[in-house]
Amino acid sequence: MNNEISVIRRRFDEGDIQVANMLPGAIRESWLRCANQSINMSSKLEYSHVRPDILAQLKNENEELLTVSNRTH
Repeated sequence: MNNEISVIRRRFDEGDIQVANMLPGAIRESWLRCANQSINMSSKLEYSHVRPDILAQLKNENEELLTVSNRTH
């Protein structure tokens, strides 16, 4: 399957957007969102660090979302 996805990915990167229909739903939707927003999926991701106090605040503000999302795993 990994080799098949590699071939699909290469074709997708070359502009064959229709090949995304061969992918499972969540992957297809992710790839299409990236294409629609002109995000280069091959580029290195950059993360910014969040201060611990800000992280605690964000977790508190999003407690319900975090709780619900953790139930599905």
